[in-house]
Amino acid sequence: EREYVQPTGWTRYGLKVLGKYGDDKWLTPFQDPGNWYRAFHGTTREAGSSIFKGAFRPGTGNAYGVGVYCSPDVNIAASYCSSRGGTIQLQTKKGVKSFYFVFQVAVNPDTMNNPALIPNFNPACENAKYWIAPSGADIRPYGILIKEV
Repeated sequence: EREYVQPTGWTRYGLKVLGKYGDDKWLTPFQDPGNWYRAFHGTTREAGSSIFKGAFRPGTGNAYGVGVYCSPDVNIAASYCSSRGGTIQLQTKKGVKSFYFVFQVAVNPDTMNNPALIPNFNPACENAKYWIAPSGADIRPYGILIKEV
């Protein structure tokens, strides 16, 4: 089991995912053996739109192995947004503001950071607080978080 730390200071929007992947066991309440681990995936607006419409794809950086990266630490996901110009601009009552855009995701615990499934896997990713899903089928978005930059 992995500890989940609820993000503070973020606004959350839930995604309609019940029934989207067939069996909803992956989304069961915490402490259930069928539950997938919860994490965060920072991205750009363009990639976020593609992910929302379809599925995740392995990235191009792949410092710790080939796969889809996420983190149990929302701040690490947000730093990815920042380093990739991934903030989004939204019109508010107080004018245009910049926000970080992060997906809340569930990650398959049977495949996450599994060296047999992730080419070039480097176990140092655990120390860096990165989790790697070998494919888009092993990571599922279920919420969107935004936070003013």
